[in-house]
Amino acid sequence: MICLEMRLNGKNKSFPSKVFSCPSVRKIFASVRPLTEFDSNAIGEHDLHQAEKNILLRRRENNIPNIRNILKRLKLNKTSSEDIDKLKNELLKLPNDTHPRLWTYENRPKETLLCDPTKIGTNYVEFSQVCKFNNMLRMNQLGNYTGQKSYYLFGKLAELEQALIRYTLSVLKQKQFRLLAVPDILPKHIIEGCGMATDGDRNQKLRSTNLRFSLGTSARSKSALAIFTDSRIACNALKSDRVQYIAQIKLLDKATYVYKLDSGDCLSGTSEMSLAGYFSNKLLEENNLPIKVAAVSRCYRAETSGLQEEKGIYRVHQFTKVEMFSICSELESHEMLQHFKDIEIEIFKSLNLHLRLLDMPPTELGASAYEKYDLEAWMPGRQMWGEISSCSNCTDYQAKRLNIKYVTNEGQNKWVNTINGTATAIPRLLIALLESNQKGTNLLVPDVLKDYLNTSVLTKEKSIPEVKLVKQIKSKE
Repeated sequence: MICLEMRLNGKNKSFPSKVFSCPSVRKIFASVRPLTEFDSNAIGEHDLHQAEKNILLRRRENNIPNIRNILKRLKLNKTSSEDIDKLKNELLKLPNDTHPRLWTYENRPKETLLCDPTKIGTNYVEFSQVCKFNNMLRMNQLGNYTGQKSYYLFGKLAELEQALIRYTLSVLKQKQFRLLAVPDILPKHIIEGCGMATDGDRNQKLRSTNLRFSLGTSARSKSALAIFTDSRIACNALKSDRVQYIAQIKLLDKATYVYKLDSGDCLSGTSEMSLAGYFSNKLLEENNLPIKVAAVSRCYRAETSGLQEEKGIYRVHQFTKVEMFSICSELESHEMLQHFKDIEIEIFKSLNLHLRLLDMPPTELGASAYEKYDLEAWMPGRQMWGEISSCSNCTDYQAKRLNIKYVTNEGQNKWVNTINGTATAIPRLLIALLESNQKGTNLLVPDVLKDYLNTSVLTKEKSIPEVKLVKQIKSKE
């Protein structure tokens, strides 16, 4: 797990200023105090009306009526601690503002084609068939070992995963990044501060399942297999000592995407959470902004899909990802988002991928994003576009919840802005790469990866380790 950081001298900044939308949500939290400290009398009806319009635009759950009712009760009893706590919780649910250019998008993204898929052709083999022929991937009969929606990569495909990570980091280093490490298990308040829910049952009931860690000898980098005895979903955990640990894990509904331990901690769905948490409760100096970070980590997702087009490793419970993250001022965040987008396009074009850029509508921004781009690659074997990356400008949404500020050269404290983007998400990138770089029966290696793999063609593996069902093994015993 790796993280990179860059600091620029304030005098040499080249990012132009940005115009924000109507600050309907920000005005409610206008001070530089922590988000949970506020004056309920400062929340006016106009602010609530603007915030409600924003909620409806993004098609999120409208909690403004609840806020209005709580404010009415507080006018009668200003010292009601119960209502004050309820108001704090409701205000924390408010989504970020929405960039004005997105107001007319409704629920449709604005598409910019960076290639013409009709000229690519259809004589390409689908990823799973390529891997089956070349003995590179195992997904079947893993339920009793690692759980459903998991996978093993073999030989050159496993090497390709590492090559993609190393190449991506080399690009980021050229952009003047610095290396750090991030954890995969985080306290819930960090994840919630990033705008992700860790509690609730919006669409489905919570499902509890026993989790057993069977850990071997002490070794800092040794991973242990965590076996879910009910749902048979597996994950990796890093431990340093020999222990036996029994825990309850809650698989939250599809809308939350989080695995939560009974301790209250959660498995990180993206290293954006760890990177944002690293800066929590920090007061930075303006001259040290912007700061850019990126981390390589395992990502754990609870969501699944039964769609045929999302079969195989397209949507899995755990995968490796290189994430970019930035701390900057409010005048730099829009241009920093463009910078992240350009890095992603540069990386994927160098891998011979056919891309399209989507400027996402308000309904696709989640809670934290002010504006967001998705990048999709044409997967010719599947004859479909597949999302391989995204980048978001979260303005001061996360900063206010994690208490990240900077002091200006004039001595004024302000909230920072945060930007995040996916530089490389391995499974889908492997699909797009192997389907796009076929020549006859050969799998060609993009030029930028040849030095990492010491080959220009991916060759067939001789064999795959045999996997036997646990029931068969027990019957033989």
